[in-house]
Amino acid sequence: MKWLILGNLKYEMEKKEYTFSKNVMLIDNQTETGRTWIKEYIERFEDTKKNYETSVMQYCDTES
Repeated sequence: MKWLILGNLKYEMEKKEYTFSKNVMLIDNQTETGRTWIKEYIERFEDTKKNYETSVMQYCDTES
């Protein structure tokens, strides 16, 4: 099985901003390196999602 990764989204806590790389990569999960990369990518996505949700909630709280 292979995965197509359409870029890399990362949240930078110090700068409080997102960076996005538009590089397209084909990752093969049949290799140890590929499995590691996919696992780390998913973890970064989950962290980014959590940071986004937290920032939205904080914004909503200040608007109330």
